[in-house]
Amino acid sequence: MRAIRTRSGGGRRFGFVLLAFLGLVDPARAQPASERILLGVTERAVPGGWELRVSFSVSLRYVRHAPRDEDDYVVIELEPVGLGSVELPTPGRESLNPRFNRDGPPLREAWLGVGDRGSRNLELRFTRKVEFEVAQEEDLEHVTIRIRGGTASRTDPRAAALMDQGREALASGDNERAIQLYTKVLSMPAPDLHPEALEYLGVARERNGQRAHAKAEYQSYLQRFPDGEDAPRVRQRLQALLSVGEPEPQVLRTPRGWDDSELETRLNGSFSTHYSRSEFYVDGFGSQVTDSSQITDAYVNGRVLSPGWELEATLNARARVDLRDDDLGSDSRINTFLLEFAERGTGYWANLGRQRGDGGVLGRFDGGRLGYRVNDRLDVSVLGGFVSKDYSSDDVNTDRYQVGLVTNVLEIGELVDAEFYTNYVREEDLTYRAALGFELRHLRPRYSAVASFDYDAYFNTVNLAMLLGNMQVSPEWSLNTHLEYRNSPFLTLGSALIGQPVGSLASLGELFSDGQLKSLAEDRTAHTTTLSLGSSYRFNDRFEVTGTVTAADLSGTDTSGGVIGAPGTGFEYYTYLQLVGYRLLHPQGVTTVAVTLFNGDHSNRYGVQLQGRYPLLPRLRLNPILRLEVQDVDSGDDLIAFVPRLRLDYTIGHFILDFDFAWELRRTLNGGLRPDEDGYLLYTGVRYDF
Repeated sequence: MRAIRTRSGGGRRFGFVLLAFLGLVDPARAQPASERILLGVTERAVPGGWELRVSFSVSLRYVRHAPRDEDDYVVIELEPVGLGSVELPTPGRESLNPRFNRDGPPLREAWLGVGDRGSRNLELRFTRKVEFEVAQEEDLEHVTIRIRGGTASRTDPRAAALMDQGREALASGDNERAIQLYTKVLSMPAPDLHPEALEYLGVARERNGQRAHAKAEYQSYLQRFPDGEDAPRVRQRLQALLSVGEPEPQVLRTPRGWDDSELETRLNGSFSTHYSRSEFYVDGFGSQVTDSSQITDAYVNGRVLSPGWELEATLNARARVDLRDDDLGSDSRINTFLLEFAERGTGYWANLGRQRGDGGVLGRFDGGRLGYRVNDRLDVSVLGGFVSKDYSSDDVNTDRYQVGLVTNVLEIGELVDAEFYTNYVREEDLTYRAALGFELRHLRPRYSAVASFDYDAYFNTVNLAMLLGNMQVSPEWSLNTHLEYRNSPFLTLGSALIGQPVGSLASLGELFSDGQLKSLAEDRTAHTTTLSLGSSYRFNDRFEVTGTVTAADLSGTDTSGGVIGAPGTGFEYYTYLQLVGYRLLHPQGVTTVAVTLFNGDHSNRYGVQLQGRYPLLPRLRLNPILRLEVQDVDSGDDLIAFVPRLRLDYTIGHFILDFDFAWELRRTLNGGLRPDEDGYLLYTGVRYDF
């Protein structure tokens, strides 16, 4: 609802995420989080086609897409950005089946899944072969796909007739009827008529005394058609409205009830229930069931939009029932429960509830925000609330609270968009976090750069300094880079609890002074430096190669407070090379061969992975994966792992049936002492998207 958003996170899980990124953690052993990333897909008609706008719950930077510009599908690779890049939610595949009308854009379904290198892959399937363009929006939470070749034109007799009637009504002074007619045209698949209909809808509202509504229509025109031939005239109309200082006159309505033509309602979401099971067999030790649970997720998003304001409500929740004999406990939690309100254009906005968000916020909090958009380039807001104790906790943690100030500025010197924030967190009358930070974004069609910086004034430390860059050198060749320095975990007073036998700062404060707590937190914090360079080259419409070289260094921690420090790793190196083939084994299929090389402090790993995505039927998708990995360990227990995996999903209307099965075989080489190990993962269920 706001002009700019970034998401925040940071914490203890860097080591796990880094290992997953390097492919060193078995996918069958990872328990997915429940927060949804793919929020929705909206459409609008534009001259010559359609525009799809895909929304995410976190900041994701566009890296590349393929095929380049024409096909019946497109896969878009996205990279997490900013503070939230470490604690990015890691759900399974998410999907949406948008309910566009019969004459709407030719989109069949949208999917979001985890990529091979910690990225996210957004896949859109169209009902026919189309030409398209992909663009990143300024807030990094939306991607726009423009589809060329709309199905409607000025020759559409229904829309053309309504336009003629609208002109007659406007000329005769029947403004109410003109508003209804132009609104109807804008709901029809007639993109060539939409610019004129939107402009004269604003004129009709202005003549009807609805100056705020007219202003919103003119602003909408300039956002949708900034280069339209009539844009200068619309700017003049808008400027004339803005220059008039008298209040908008009250317009008396006839007692016919609420004018539904001025409201637009949208509802989307998903419900799913899946059974998850993983079991491992260790030679000489028998079998162990590590997971047997029923997981139910719910995501609901509803919006009400009027010419002057919009209201949005979001619920995201999960319930897990543990079915093992040695039940370790079921759990349920609400990840998001949020109500948001915003005036269109300039004006106030606010939200209240459980949420993540920008402004240096780490993880979730229960509270609210209040902001004011001064103009289309400046937004200022304050936030406050209670910070969640940890990810698994579902209670309101009144012991820890935060306040913050956030300023978003667009087009500073026509060069960068920026977010500046301060965030102060307190617990048990102690300073928990005192952050100052910013994010700068320079986004252009052929190149982009994003810089994030977070500094804690209480600990006098840089928690994060990150630079991401992407350049499209030519239509076939692109480069990307990732430079980062980060505290791991992010340094807060809560880090003092790591390794301690107590679970709260209050209990730990009975054993140590305030100064000692601060020192303990600093001693438990390591520092990570990451340097990465990647490239992609498209040979033709059938083959593309991508590669990434990454160097990462994790420092050690000190021994103190009864907790033994951990040694550092030194620089470890990871190389990833992937060949992508389009339409090789199937007219709509994608086949990849990936090679990974990891040179670490205590081991080296070499892996090969074959993967395919094939729509065998219009609604049946097959995703076979075959991975082979060899581990050279300094201790001598060299390992070889072989993992075949099969994913299937079948769509029936708005229901998606999922099946995911993986078998893993691990064998010790060179006569090592480690026992052989086999295991499997099963994840199956049904989702309903609406």
